[in-house]
Amino acid sequence: MKEEIKETNFTIINAGRKQNELLVQKSKDFIGLSRFDFTLGELKIVDFYLARINSRKPEEREVVFTKRKLEELLGVKKINRATLEYRLSHLLGNVVKVPDYSKPDKTKLITLFEIADLDKNEDGETTIALKCTESAMIYIFNVEQIGYIKYKLKNILSLKTWHAYVLYEYIEANKFRLNWTEDVLFLRKMMNCETEYYDKFYVFNGKVLKKAMNEILENTDCRFTLKPVRISGTTSKVNIVYIPKNYEIESIPALPELPAKYDDNMFLWRHAVEPLKLELTEEQIDELDSIILTIPSYKLPEIDGVGMDDLDFRRFHYIDRIVKTIIRRDSEKKIKNRYNYLLQILKNEADS
Repeated sequence: MKEEIKETNFTIINAGRKQNELLVQKSKDFIGLSRFDFTLGELKIVDFYLARINSRKPEEREVVFTKRKLEELLGVKKINRATLEYRLSHLLGNVVKVPDYSKPDKTKLITLFEIADLDKNEDGETTIALKCTESAMIYIFNVEQIGYIKYKLKNILSLKTWHAYVLYEYIEANKFRLNWTEDVLFLRKMMNCETEYYDKFYVFNGKVLKKAMNEILENTDCRFTLKPVRISGTTSKVNIVYIPKNYEIESIPALPELPAKYDDNMFLWRHAVEPLKLELTEEQIDELDSIILTIPSYKLPEIDGVGMDDLDFRRFHYIDRIVKTIIRRDSEKKIKNRYNYLLQILKNEADS
């Protein structure tokens, strides 16, 4: 059983050290705070706090930083007073569920911070004093016993989207595995993509997963690959390979008997024609490509939650409707050649 850490006096810590030198040391119980309705900005503030404190000095649990430093942290030019108070209030009032180490197999609800004191320093700059709650101290100043992960603060500060942050933290927490598979449903839940809109993997992958991965690769020193795994005709898992510094990807132990991978680089419309069960040749695929890409954008459907400039996704729904029509007509009167039937419809649409 972990021992509770009692409060003693606290010391204000200056948050002036270079951000490039700071490391976030996060207990395993704080991994996944994103699921408790924290915004990206609030998650960055939590990490900034964890990077500023000394986990071996529970008496020093207050961090002071300027409003300018917070604006830099969040990547904004200016935060007005009302917005600042609102953000800090939400951060202080957010409740998280953590293990209760005084009662085995039990959990408890706590808040992370009890004070966010706004003041001014000698130079007249607005300052924020952030102090964690007594309940949170065991999960902040007891990390060697609980277990923790560590990563560079500058990495998360460079991320601009919530999804990229969530994926980055997940990779950092699991990188010791080097090569593993994860269920798509788990990743969807982790990244708050459980709605029907993301049921098809290519939607989840194209709209969320791949974008988050690219953002991490472009803005941090974290290196990894994500490759969808197709099993029994469905992409239900993702193969993840973490690449440590000075490693070549070939040096990572391979997964045994990895199933055939899903080709996620094809145009989305090709997935839409799968119900027709056509064994298309490369020439036929190229022919359909050339016609579909010439269909005027005003004929493509408008989809809720999808931008008008997302032509690939709108083309998918356009072809999906045509395919459903072909299947219905085929059930009423047998269509001899479904490929020719589809081809003729598309030619008529492109020419009209």
